[in-house]
Amino acid sequence: MNRLTALFIISFAAAWLPAHSDTTTVSGRFILSGFEPFGGRKVNASYQVAKAIAAANPGRDLTLVEVPVVWGAPEKALAAEKSKPWTLWLAFGEGTPVFSIETVADNRRADYADNQRKKPTQERILPAAPDQLTTPFPATVLAEMLRSQGLPVRVSKEAGNYLCEE
Repeated sequence: MNRLTALFIISFAAAWLPAHSDTTTVSGRFILSGFEPFGGRKVNASYQVAKAIAAANPGRDLTLVEVPVVWGAPEKALAAEKSKPWTLWLAFGEGTPVFSIETVADNRRADYADNQRKKPTQERILPAAPDQLTTPFPATVLAEMLRSQGLPVRVSKEAGNYLCEE
């Protein structure tokens, strides 16, 4: 997933969830995405979480997407889903002991090898886009809502600069 897109997805959730927190049933189309295993791992917790949420919600309009860990591939893998109307898109990552709500999208790739053992050929993800994009939505509102439910959460300005930035 393009990191800039992910930022807007999280921003939408931050604005939308508080307005709907008093309802017990929310309808619409939901997209859940997580990354394929990388770095020699057999599984990736991000995709396992997405699958578990999908399995726990039968009858909902849920689309599950396993995102490839290959430079440039996330955008292609998610293009079809982004072109259709959706109510909420949750993208999962792994690597921290708490939920992280990302508020800054960096328009650059890190110099790490992907699952094909290739490094990115260009540093900028979107050549015409700014270096960073900051969400205009109050991520702290979503963080407070999650904390009030007893969940460990932080507001973050750093996603890790791997394929999360795609």
